Amino acid sequence: MMHLNDPEDIAKQIRTLLESFYWLPGLKPNTRYARLHDDHDGQRNGYLAVVIGEDGDAWVDPVESEGNGLRFRMPLHGGGSSPRVRAALVILAEAIRLDNEENPLQAAAARLPNPNDAVRWICPACNTVNAIDAPKCEACNKPKPEGKPA
Repeated sequence: MMHLNDPEDIAKQIRTLLESFYWLPGLKPNTRYARLHDDHDGQRNGYLAVVIGEDGDAWVDPVESEGNGLRFRMPLHGGGSSPRVRAALVILAEAIRLDNEENPLQAAAARLPNPNDAVRWICPACNTVNAIDAPKCEACNKPKPEGKPA
């Protein structure tokens, strides 16, 4: 895996990719590519799937595990087993940020929650993802840290 060091170079390369239309030779149209997330705890549920249609449209199918969302951890110290998926999700987050910045959903935004509002909090003691309104961690019962919105 290639490691780039200069964040500005990385941002430029990502921007170039995000503003291009291309097809990768290893992908087959209308094929479901799925990956199990890292926090399935042996239950093997919760995955992210993507299909690229023949017309180039992308379909995303996130199948959550118990409503906690899907987590793709950092490799090595984070215990992640899907470093490429995690890297692609970072790029996806940047793509969403750029599209929201350049083309905000004006009328729809008035009816939708702010996309930047927190909907979950992560327990600093055990790394469990909790609902934003949970006063304590569902796994270890530690109270929600101060400063986390209720």
